[in-house]
Amino acid sequence: VLPMANDDERRTVGVGTPPRAAAAAEGKYVVYPYRWVVLAAYCLLSVSNAMQWIQFSPISDNTQKYWGVGLAAVNMLSSIFMIVFVPVWPLASWFLDVKGLYWGLTISATLNAVAACTKLLGCVPGMGDFSFWWVMAGQALAGISQTFFMGAPPQLAASWFPVKERTAATSIGSLANPVGIGLGTYMAPCIVKVPDDMFTFLAIQAAIMSVVLVVVALLLRSRPKTPPSPTTSQAQETSVKAYLISLKGLILHKDFMLLATSCMLTLGAYWAVLSLSSSLLMPFGYTDTQIGFLVCTALMSGVLSCTLFGVLLDRFRTYRYFTFMAMLGTLAGFVTLFAAIRRNNLFCLTWCWALTGWFGTTAFAFFLELGVECTYPTPETMSANLQLSLAQLSGIAFISIGSVVKDNNRLIVSFSMLAGSLVAAILLLCLFRGSYRRLQIERDGSTVAERDGSTAAEREPFAGVN
Repeated sequence: VLPMANDDERRTVGVGTPPRAAAAAEGKYVVYPYRWVVLAAYCLLSVSNAMQWIQFSPISDNTQKYWGVGLAAVNMLSSIFMIVFVPVWPLASWFLDVKGLYWGLTISATLNAVAACTKLLGCVPGMGDFSFWWVMAGQALAGISQTFFMGAPPQLAASWFPVKERTAATSIGSLANPVGIGLGTYMAPCIVKVPDDMFTFLAIQAAIMSVVLVVVALLLRSRPKTPPSPTTSQAQETSVKAYLISLKGLILHKDFMLLATSCMLTLGAYWAVLSLSSSLLMPFGYTDTQIGFLVCTALMSGVLSCTLFGVLLDRFRTYRYFTFMAMLGTLAGFVTLFAAIRRNNLFCLTWCWALTGWFGTTAFAFFLELGVECTYPTPETMSANLQLSLAQLSGIAFISIGSVVKDNNRLIVSFSMLAGSLVAAILLLCLFRGSYRRLQIERDGSTVAERDGSTAAEREPFAGVN
């Protein structure tokens, strides 16, 4: 029997006392081994979607030839993910809070599979000028799919994992996305040697996404029957009114908005480097395969660092200092990377990309966890998705500017823009003074309701907090 809470045991108010709440009231918290299966199913979905996001960037030359479009149109295939994220994420975040992880991520996996199949229509003979628009439509569907899971790692970690494993679980869930980017970056040029290989490539992608849908639908669960920690058992109202009140509280939270703006500048710059890698390196004679190898190196380096630092952060809980370290390291990676971009310098570039990925990938997980800590008890997906939506906006701007600049100026403009963004992000984080609200409650051994004697419906988000 799987440790799954049924529909009546979701986080609701005024419908009696479900088994989860009764167990929490008695101080009983259980950690289930099945948590790793749930995390693995989530990671599989995240990896597959990230493969779709990046799939055309490392083969931009063959993509332009196959559909007869320009570089700006190819870059738009990755930018569309960021464009659709911004208007859709509030609905996706609310749906996750109301229906739980299972239904939210199953819908995401369905959209992910439909998106991959839609792109195949772009290879059907006789489509003419409309063929590329089928590909763009498929990318847009995959981007909508992303809104349901991108900010979910903190929610999954809080629902299934004990306090001592929570940051590590968030890190593992967060690094699944860069793993998918790495696989997609390496896989695409290995399959697409000439433009006519495009149909085979997209058919393989569609098959992979279909398998992922089946796995997610069969294995994923929203939450265990008994919570793993005191803060997990916290009841939260999920009405539209309560959601909007929480969202307003986030926007008015000074420290959180400083953090979110810093996240916007940092992650937007990092994602822009990954997306623009082909247009930055191809003028210096690097092939699609070499560029795919470099980006994959950066992301695999990030996987190792995210795992290591996630464990260390669970032990020391100094979220702000770890985030500072990741940002400074990403800036150092940018400086060395752009300095090393020249002809026949693959060995040096490999190490520079590895350094950039080592710190850039970990910043993603650290921002999400720090945001949850300083805004508790706001739903985890809300703070995470608000940060990510701002990062998507800056990513769109950076990629758009990098795409329209002429080749002879692209390197210096991109470096000035992205490095300047990171410097500004670091200065903003210096002003952050948010407290670790969730951690303090867990150390006190009480929930918010027990501490102030209120119900979930009565609590005003961020009462007495900046």
